Amino acid sequence: MKIARVGAGGIALSVMLLGAGAGAADAVNWVPFRTSSNPLGKTHNGTTVWTYGDWEVLRTSTGDKSHGSPRIRTTNPSGYKGYVTMVTATNSGLCYAPEYTSRSQPYYDYQRVDTYHTNSNSYVLKHTYTNLASSGNFARGRFYATVDVPNRPDPQSGAAFSYTGKPY
Repeated sequence: MKIARVGAGGIALSVMLLGAGAGAADAVNWVPFRTSSNPLGKTHNGTTVWTYGDWEVLRTSTGDKSHGSPRIRTTNPSGYKGYVTMVTATNSGLCYAPEYTSRSQPYYDYQRVDTYHTNSNSYVLKHTYTNLASSGNFARGRFYATVDVPNRPDPQSGAAFSYTGKPY
């Protein structure tokens, strides 16, 4: 196992590279979608959900995965919980909608997943995984901070993107 430290735009990242043995996983590259000094946030009725973290393409014995490692914190005077939605987009998709029939769309939403909901006032790490399209070779992660409002649509922040620029 190797630990590589990579600096990107003044941000230090630690990447763990595992050997190619049975069951081992290799990261193509960890890429932050936001940092602790500039987290993504959404406020609704006094509750704010904050998130920052990393995204990677993870190679496993069962196939390539999109792996998000968001950290989530909720300030909740109104009592709502918060969670993070991760959407994995790939450069391969089905052309059902008319805007996709020309194949001018570079990325297609492939799968989405929500983290477990939390009301922790300190950052909690929540892992998310989705599959990657076997017919594609590039992917990116898109993250949203979301306030869990019971019996109503959950308000979401704008998107934060993460992209390695390397094929999987």
